[in-house]
Amino acid sequence: MSVDYDLVVIGNSPAGIEAAIAAARLKARVALVSHSLSPAHFSEAAYYSLLQVGRSQEQWQRLQHSPLWAIPEFSSGPVQWESVQRWMELAAAHLEMDHTGAVLASLGIDVISDQGEFCRKPTPGLMVGGRFLSSRSYLLAMAAQPFIPNIEGLQRMGYLTVETLPQQLPHLQEGQHLAVIGQGSEAIALAQALNRLNFSVTLLVAAPRIVPDADIEVSRWLQAQLEVEGVRILTDVEVTQVRPIQGKKWLQVGSQGMEVDELILAVGQAPRAESWNLEAVRVKWDGRGIWHNAKLQTTNPKIYVCEGRLGDTCYSQVARYEATIALQNALFFPRLTASYRHIPLTVYTQPEAVWMGLTEAQAISQFGKQVQVLRRSFNTLPKAQLQDHLTGFCKLIVHRNGRLLGAHLLGDQASEWSSAIALVMQQNLTIPALSRLVLPSPTWSEVIQKVAMDWHIQQLEQKPWLQNLYDHFFDFRRSWSKE
Repeated sequence: MSVDYDLVVIGNSPAGIEAAIAAARLKARVALVSHSLSPAHFSEAAYYSLLQVGRSQEQWQRLQHSPLWAIPEFSSGPVQWESVQRWMELAAAHLEMDHTGAVLASLGIDVISDQGEFCRKPTPGLMVGGRFLSSRSYLLAMAAQPFIPNIEGLQRMGYLTVETLPQQLPHLQEGQHLAVIGQGSEAIALAQALNRLNFSVTLLVAAPRIVPDADIEVSRWLQAQLEVEGVRILTDVEVTQVRPIQGKKWLQVGSQGMEVDELILAVGQAPRAESWNLEAVRVKWDGRGIWHNAKLQTTNPKIYVCEGRLGDTCYSQVARYEATIALQNALFFPRLTASYRHIPLTVYTQPEAVWMGLTEAQAISQFGKQVQVLRRSFNTLPKAQLQDHLTGFCKLIVHRNGRLLGAHLLGDQASEWSSAIALVMQQNLTIPALSRLVLPSPTWSEVIQKVAMDWHIQQLEQKPWLQNLYDHFFDFRRSWSKE
């Protein structure tokens, strides 16, 4: 039986839209089904714009007190939230320019702006606005929504999420006590940004560390940085109840109580899949995600997914990577598998944190004494000294044969200069490839080459016979040199 399409993409996530574009350029017949193309872009733009506002406030304060820029009686003033809102809307509009319905249609994509659902009879397919769509394969690319934990009294008292906070922030007053519940990248970045916007912030973390998946050194540095700035952090605690008390929200946090003015949830993301009737096509999912195998196939092998989920957090770079794998498997033959080991994960604090591959503990557990740990502080960088951004380090986990097992970075703009390390890991190159890089100076990326050069030094120090060989070689050359 013939079908209408080679691929039907369901959802408005950037990864899904880009997958539809890539499939159309391969001359596949593609449909994109989404109620709207804009919400995913606006939510992403609003979140990162809020982080940028917090960063800008800190930069103005640094200028005020910097010995290099003595500006008398400088004051950054209150945040103009109306301007920030216009800025977020403008950023979202620019992000959407290449993804409008007209642009996608011009590429040969059938854009169907409606809500649909899967059906089993007469044959499995997708029903959208009274129209039945049949396809060789489907790609679930719905934008995630904030996960809402089951806390007594939470729904009655109300709360904010990562999605709703940017719009509600102008209605909050500076100095109010905000509690952020969550762990990982979103919660940490929000806590720092809100603290810099003159709110009193408490970060409540259920795990023993604020970034459980990162190297313990990165997690400790980030926690120390936030606490120095004034963020109160409680780890290994659970919020079990929320109730009103004298116009505030009272939280039961472990064995203690806490009064706050507003509660912000950054616990993780859940799939927006309720309305698609996935049960009709035997796709298993729950509030934490959609089940899939290494080939990105769901429990229905014709239906693929690109959530970008690692643990409780969805990352846009992971979703784009999954979309690439799923697209190849869906259009051709399902032979590619996803490997998340070399994907850089980020926390957009200041300084930024980036990590990929194995942590030090994981590497030692797998390879034992074959592991070497290389580490350089930002104190050795000219740019760090010139810009007075000395907090940070580059830590590489290396096998004795030179294979890069993991990388853990903390520093200004780390998400930008980490790409060289990511390329080496993804292409299975060795640490000497990093040491041979010729990089502009002064830049943050110089720390990569400095750390890589340390590997050569360690290799030499661990081989006394090679040191003796070099010593005799140069002694011989000196003795035979003519004046």
